Amino acid sequence: MEFRTVEYSPTVMVNVRRITVVCTMHREMGLCNDRELLRILEMIGPDVIFQGIRASDSPSLKTLEMHAVGEFLKVRPARQVDEYAIPEDFRAELDALFDYAEFSSPEYCEAVSEIDRNAFHGGFQYLNSPDFAFLRKRADDLLENTVAMSGSQELLEILLAWNSFLRRRDDAMVRNIYALSQ
Repeated sequence: MEFRTVEYSPTVMVNVRRITVVCTMHREMGLCNDRELLRILEMIGPDVIFQGIRASDSPSLKTLEMHAVGEFLKVRPARQVDEYAIPEDFRAELDALFDYAEFSSPEYCEAVSEIDRNAFHGGFQYLNSPDFAFLRKRADDLLENTVAMSGSQELLEILLAWNSFLRRRDDAMVRNIYALSQ
């Protein structure tokens, strides 16, 4: 059985007086699909959309978020702000990190598989629930424990770089939201 880590990211939608954060996925999985995200976009009707478009994504690659936002923008104008620049050379290191955790920790594999099953069946409602947040935190803790127990300085450095990247991404998004609100 092959496991593949799925990336989850925030898509932030801003109206004049309301900020809505929707946890999304980069690829379709069951009820987490572009039609459902488009339905959410239409319901919220944002003036600004902060979404995760990675510099490493080729122009021909369309993530779930990119497709849904593209369809939304065809019928309603909104400003797009993209913040998610994983350096291309870091992608292979991340894949090695997650591959190691999936190979070395059955508990990590089970947590990731449970997240994927729940996302498949529960869609964005699940991804934006306390149950997802709890299980995502558990998977992240298992990843950190697996890397710590590996004794590999290289894996530890990749994990630290990944966590630092995630903090910088979130901080940049918050700064952009504050700047936009002024």
